[in-house]
Amino acid sequence: MSTTIRRLGFLRSVRRYSGTSGCADIGNNGKMSTENIRRVNLGCTITYLQSNVPHLLQTSLHEPRLSKDIELKIMPITHPYLPSFSGITKYYAVWNSIRFLLNTFAFSVENRVRIKSLDVEKHEVIMRWETHPLAADNLGSIKKAESETKISGIFIFGLNENCDKITSHLIDDVEIIEKDKKIDFSSKVQNGAIAYFKTWSGP
Repeated sequence: MSTTIRRLGFLRSVRRYSGTSGCADIGNNGKMSTENIRRVNLGCTITYLQSNVPHLLQTSLHEPRLSKDIELKIMPITHPYLPSFSGITKYYAVWNSIRFLLNTFAFSVENRVRIKSLDVEKHEVIMRWETHPLAADNLGSIKKAESETKISGIFIFGLNENCDKITSHLIDDVEIIEKDKKIDFSSKVQNGAIAYFKTWSGP
């Protein structure tokens, strides 16, 4: 797998958990400490995100994985005046709208979200990503894919105390490359949060 997972202290729990359908049970008769439960849950959540983020342009994250008060934040670091959206209903409504607009107006072929790097910091899973077109076998689709708009950015998924629910989904540092034109939505003056993230993930 090309994804880089940083924060070595969590690698053991990430490798230990291989499933995607359920995290550690809090009521485990004392067989696991709270910290070990949290670590297993973190590994479970990371595995889930690695499996499902690539398909966000086709489907949303599953409701059992989301906090009922999940907050969607669109470019709050570089554009803090944009609104955020709280609650599962608003989260799905806005994300479905974003997906529809991208698939209708930005992309000419089907795209996946490619995870370029993954970092864990406290109760956050931080991903640098870019879109990647799926080219069919015929020449026309391959040519469309080669000229396809590419979008990149970061996702920061906030987790609850037990690391078994996603409490926030932040999108920022967005860049759009359209043929020879590049649109960078980041602030001209790089702020500390974005600069910090780039020290982990590279350019």
